[in-house]
Amino acid sequence: MSISVRIARYESRDVSRGRWLIVYVALLFGLAQTLLALEADVTRALAGLINVVLIVVPLVGLLFGTLHLYGARDFNRMLLAQPVGRRELFNGLYAGVALPLAGATVLGLGLPLSVAAIGDSAALVGVVRFLSVSVVLTLTSVSLAFLTSVAIRDRAAGMGVAVLIWLSLSVLYDGLLIAAASTFPSSALERPALVMTLLNPIDTARVLLLMQFDGAALMGYTGAVFTNFFGGATGTAVAFLALTAWALLPLLLARRIFRRSDL
Repeated sequence: MSISVRIARYESRDVSRGRWLIVYVALLFGLAQTLLALEADVTRALAGLINVVLIVVPLVGLLFGTLHLYGARDFNRMLLAQPVGRRELFNGLYAGVALPLAGATVLGLGLPLSVAAIGDSAALVGVVRFLSVSVVLTLTSVSLAFLTSVAIRDRAAGMGVAVLIWLSLSVLYDGLLIAAASTFPSSALERPALVMTLLNPIDTARVLLLMQFDGAALMGYTGAVFTNFFGGATGTAVAFLALTAWALLPLLLARRIFRRSDL
């Protein structure tokens, strides 16, 4: 068994024993079950859970990932005093945090939705897509959290930056798009809007989730463009690749900084 796997197993046990993870699973499960009871339809429940995935999941990943890595500094120093490489340590830390969070998201949302979708193949496909986007968004938020933690040594400043990242991606970025839409003609912003969407993981996840609900009408002036591009297999693949890149690139940069930083 590799060193990274051993560290990941230890970290996963430590994270999974925390009460906050049980609360997180219970919160997601309760929200999903409540919407299923109110809507009596899996597709409508999925539509109602979009905001949960886009707001709560990144916030939890950013805050917990940042806090955990700051709190693990003494543990990291102790391990590095042993024959443990920084690459192996970083990989184990990330897997030990990201996998329990992703599992909690799948358990909390996937269990009630999957049970409700039994016997409905279209609904099951929607649930799988919904959970896939949720997991990748979880991995992305933890990657950004690790990048923040290794780049900023001060804990308070790092937590502030993590909150600012979440606020910028979930609220301020859309505000800039709305301001641009009110300033320039919609025809001139169609292609730039597509690019700007791919440059924001939360917006990319929103598009992937809305497309299966015919949600282009909810996205304003670029609705037809989004439908034509993201509605097809090519557009969906591009969006998933962009979201995956958001999970990998900050992680690789964070690992590079971690390997060269003074702990």
